[in-house]
Amino acid sequence: MEGNGGKRKVLSVSRLLTVFPFDSNSIAPVDDVSFSVREREVFGLAGESGSGKTLTALSIMRLVPKPGRILKGEIIFEGRDLLRLDQKEMEGIRGRRIGMIFQEPMTYLNPVLTIGEQIGEAIRIHERLPKREERERVIKLLGDVGFEDPERRYRQYPHELSGGQRQRVLIAIAISLRPLLLIADEPTTALDVLTEIKILDLLQELIQRFQMSTIFITHNLRILKEIAQRIGLMYAGKIVEISPCHSFFEEPLHPYGRGLLAALSGISDRGRLKTIPGSVPRLSELPEGCRFHPRCGSAMPICKREEPPLFEIDARWVRCFLYRG
Repeated sequence: MEGNGGKRKVLSVSRLLTVFPFDSNSIAPVDDVSFSVREREVFGLAGESGSGKTLTALSIMRLVPKPGRILKGEIIFEGRDLLRLDQKEMEGIRGRRIGMIFQEPMTYLNPVLTIGEQIGEAIRIHERLPKREERERVIKLLGDVGFEDPERRYRQYPHELSGGQRQRVLIAIAISLRPLLLIADEPTTALDVLTEIKILDLLQELIQRFQMSTIFITHNLRILKEIAQRIGLMYAGKIVEISPCHSFFEEPLHPYGRGLLAALSGISDRGRLKTIPGSVPRLSELPEGCRFHPRCGSAMPICKREEPPLFEIDARWVRCFLYRG
């Protein structure tokens, strides 16, 4: 869909549709989503809360919580469609070939197991190392993610660590088997500014050192300006723009992207904060036509009647009738 940019595609998501039952019908938090991630690329997946970013990641991992299900689409990874693999084959990919840093460390980490036991779990499952070698590997991982006393941390429990330290533990778990693809889902959520900077610096260093392709999910565009090569912008379950990072920040194509950057710039001419009017619609109450048109200052009559497709503009993609030609 987006060309190859001179590098092979590690992951290619095509027409992905993930649904949940709602009343007598269903809603689609991930609706006709397509994008690719290239070798050693950081692809930023951005958008407001509720736009479908996390469920896109969970769909790739085939971890969509019940009663949700993936209804259709393709997720091509290393030449195989992940949606056609059985559960055992998929378990062989999670952790080993695709690692994921989840949100909310205290939800993901088990409070009754030590840090060492939890980091070592994937190594134990996939590589079956002797206990001593596993322990040495985990202690090295703890050093890799910035712990100054990794042997002591190995014996500690999650409640004994700070929020930033717990986030480092999740990073260690995600990279423990040197995956080809890393999915980082809001890895700096709820961290203070200084800790966020340290975690971002750590992630950039690890991505470069291990040459991982990465999907970096965030609502914070400032982070993507520093870390990503391309950006996929999501709104109400759909991708509305895919652009190189530098092009997006110079001139976003979609009105939603323009509104987000204007809000980042701060104060308007009248001394008020710039905002996008309205809010992201509920998936059970989507408007007719373009999902963004009730909030869009550039909406045309067609926007209220028809849903726009993705248009290609100079190797960029945008879901907006302003670019229909």
